[in-house]
Amino acid sequence: MSQGESRPVQARSRQTRAKIVDALATLLDERPMESITMPMIAERAGIAVGTLYGRFDSREALIPVTFEIYEARLLAFMGAEGRIEIDEADGLYSTLKRAVGVAWTFLVANRNLTRAVFAYGRQYPELVGEEWTGYLETAVENMRKLLELYADEIRIDDLDRAARMLTYLLNAIPTDLGHYGRDGVGAALKVSPDDFIEDVTRTLYGYLTARPER
Repeated sequence: MSQGESRPVQARSRQTRAKIVDALATLLDERPMESITMPMIAERAGIAVGTLYGRFDSREALIPVTFEIYEARLLAFMGAEGRIEIDEADGLYSTLKRAVGVAWTFLVANRNLTRAVFAYGRQYPELVGEEWTGYLETAVENMRKLLELYADEIRIDDLDRAARMLTYLLNAIPTDLGHYGRDGVGAALKVSPDDFIEDVTRTLYGYLTARPER
């Protein structure tokens, strides 16, 4: 339950909330969060604006809902087309490339949603709560398990450090291009999406396997 959201105690109230969440999710498929207004959400949900404000007293009260939508979509994605079957025989590079491709696919398909989540996570940490930190720690742990499978290829002794850096890079590198396309610093890139995935993979692989200078 977020700040600014009233508690749904009856079935009808829960149904209304579900309509609001679905409406926001649909609108985020069409436009950035900053251009979505409360009347837009109410109209898409098929409810009165007053009913929406009775449920969420401000647009900021909907911020935790964006994380709720994000988590639901990510879990659904990772359980289906985003699921990576790891085969040690494929090697570190091939596995990293699949991971980069999965991350890019989800980011592009949910551009406005992920853009809102990344922005709100920084701007309104008090509205996001501890779930976001827990999610990141889970991502780090999963990355560490992956790296342990290919420890013989990796030249970084501290796998926890490497897992945290990989989690950061795998999210940070594609973010600008994925969120803003050629309108951001991605305008400097002159590569296709496939080449972009390849180059990001090379960057991550190089970080893990480069021999450090002494």
